[in-house]
Amino acid sequence: MPRPKTTDAAATRQAIATVAEELFREVGYSKTTLADVAARLGMSTANIYRFFRSKLEINGFICDSLIMDFEARWHESLDPNVSVTENLQRYLAACHRYIRSEFLSNRGVYDMVSAAITQNWPVMRAHMRRMAAFIADLIREGIARGEFAPCPPERVAELLLCATPPFLDPRSIARTIQDDQTLGEPEHLEQDLLAVVLLIARGLSPRLPPPEL
Repeated sequence: MPRPKTTDAAATRQAIATVAEELFREVGYSKTTLADVAARLGMSTANIYRFFRSKLEINGFICDSLIMDFEARWHESLDPNVSVTENLQRYLAACHRYIRSEFLSNRGVYDMVSAAITQNWPVMRAHMRRMAAFIADLIREGIARGEFAPCPPERVAELLLCATPPFLDPRSIARTIQDDQTLGEPEHLEQDLLAVVLLIARGLSPRLPPPEL
């Protein structure tokens, strides 16, 4: 990519991040340096520091862009004509599929997202808060429809997310896939995820005593 011909700081930041992501995908996350990014843009490394304080800040910018693309698709997974339980299944299954297709398909992207989770980057913490809020809204809808017994939606969302790392954490997904391939066993992560959601939803049934959470 040629050096940006604009004085717009936001456009230059985006150009730097775009090139860094290209390099992550081509040569790997850990192998990409600011000097590599600067060279591809025809800029000096010192000039990169005018727009980003560090490689870590660039990483956070890229990770946030990937996550925003991910979150923009959340509502597309829902169907207003089905139960809230099914929408919870549809939503979390869509998340699982996206993580597999976008985060596991390229080693550089996988390594960056893994680092974001392992090192608890602020962008990842914010993402998890939005995810919990999205699920809590679905729980509220289930209560309003009479599908779920009255319960604290935020607490249920928190517990549901506690149950789903095997299906939503790319590191765990990758390990399971690798283990199943090594053992020659069929992989059924998505089916297991749907079953977990169904079990939790059944625990919220208004036909049972209200859950103590």
